[in-house]
Amino acid sequence: MADRGGRFKAFAKRGAALVLSLLVGFALVELLLRILDYTPAVSSPLSGFHRTDPDLGWRGVPGYSGRFKTRLFDIPVETDGEGFRKGAEAEVEEGAPDLWVLGDSTVWGWGVAAGELFTDHLQKAAGPGLRVRNYGINAYGTLQERLLLEQLLESRSAPAKLLLMVCANDFDDNLTSKNGTAPHLVATEAGWEIANQPVASRIGGISSVLARRSRACAFLSYCTAVAKELRRQRGKATEAARAGAAGELSPELPEGFSGDRAEAMALLLGQIAELCEGRSVPVEIAVYPLLGDPGIRSAASVTVERICDGLPGVRFVEIESGLAEGREDLFFGSGDFHWNAEGNRRGAEAYLSRTGFIVPTRPLDRDP
Repeated sequence: MADRGGRFKAFAKRGAALVLSLLVGFALVELLLRILDYTPAVSSPLSGFHRTDPDLGWRGVPGYSGRFKTRLFDIPVETDGEGFRKGAEAEVEEGAPDLWVLGDSTVWGWGVAAGELFTDHLQKAAGPGLRVRNYGINAYGTLQERLLLEQLLESRSAPAKLLLMVCANDFDDNLTSKNGTAPHLVATEAGWEIANQPVASRIGGISSVLARRSRACAFLSYCTAVAKELRRQRGKATEAARAGAAGELSPELPEGFSGDRAEAMALLLGQIAELCEGRSVPVEIAVYPLLGDPGIRSAASVTVERICDGLPGVRFVEIESGLAEGREDLFFGSGDFHWNAEGNRRGAEAYLSRTGFIVPTRPLDRDP
């Protein structure tokens, strides 16, 4: 018995020594990263630059700065006091009217630095007489954007105009809880209802909180996330290749979405129109294309235009046909189908060429 007790004490001693060594090593790594002024890198912006919100699912972390880094880009990201993405600094006249731009990761500025965002290009073109506000949030669906719009309208003066950017994946996002982290629509006998609000699950978890407070934790979290993201992107690229080989990406003009996806989108766009009509805010809605979309119009664009035709105070802005040529140059590619810097510039250019609300006073900047 005494021999067993001695072995336990020896084991406990070795365990304590190991834990102490790990803590000392962690503290030294933390100190070194701070001395080197290491800026935390994030490969998954949803958990890195966002935090759980019980009603919306998630929103940006206020006043946070870090690096969004993948194998395709490495950019600095800053958020303002409310958690929205900061773009380039712009001189705007006091009392200038607002243009609010809502959307998901492309509006937020996936993979592009301040000065290259879609909203930055709109601001440059508009000049000091208009303030363009970027209210894009990663991975949002139209329902979350509608809920955010309600909060914005209740907390500040209404804008002179709202621009809503829709992506094809919004049709599915509106109907899924994303593992319990997002509110979504469900069809009941009484009609459509919002489910999972407040949300049942948190995004990121304790690891995201620690990564925002510890540079060593941020480095470890980044390395782990990169490996996971590589596997995910390879899977997406494989699926896209299979769809193309099977002829699923038809060059013909699609008929558009139908069923629950189209019905839910019609409901949400109608609610957005009603919210804005009550405050005399005109609405414009555009669909940005994906890399695998047909060359002229996508099913999402056809469906959204059809819905907008029946909504008062809403104008559909068709930008896809203006981006048909050289479309592959607008995206990061290699499994990442977001707009790159050129895509954001040309997307803004296509929008500006089709709307009379903002008249460009200067040409959009072009890289040499």
